[in-house]
Amino acid sequence: ESVRSTVEDVKSDLLVKCLKRGRELLTLMQASAINSKPDGNDGVRSKRILDSAFDPYLCRALMGNTPVRKIRFKTPVDALSGLIDIVAEMDWTVFDLLLKGSSIGRIRRMLEHVSKSSVNILNRSLIVLNLYFDDLILGQHDISVLVIEHMHQLGGVPATITDTEHCKMFVVR
Repeated sequence: ESVRSTVEDVKSDLLVKCLKRGRELLTLMQASAINSKPDGNDGVRSKRILDSAFDPYLCRALMGNTPVRKIRFKTPVDALSGLIDIVAEMDWTVFDLLLKGSSIGRIRRMLEHVSKSSVNILNRSLIVLNLYFDDLILGQHDISVLVIEHMHQLGGVPATITDTEHCKMFVVR
């Protein structure tokens, strides 16, 4: 239950604020790019401030024994736009899985949808990281209980069989 409440808090508070601030910054950066003129006005000054927020040496070439590859840098506007897309994607991939994944069938369908989509590697890694921790699926559900429920729902296995000690020991192993 603490995982669910934490995820709900993060989704409703942090994610929404992050997307809002990111979109505001993106709008400011796009307006700055349109208004920048070489005559030294406020547009150029704000462009310098925005450009200083990004590390120009982030992807610098490191010494190695392979030929140097040509690296294409995205503009700060494109980089921020991509970051906003990743955070928005995190909403329906990671957070919805943690909040709405209540049965094996639902978790499976959600993971199939993520698999068919072109989801960013960061969000895929967060899904894998949170899939099984604290000996629970999504940190919330006991796998043996989910398997027994799945056997009842889709397999048509009667409760009299799954309530026996032999079945419970078999599922827990």
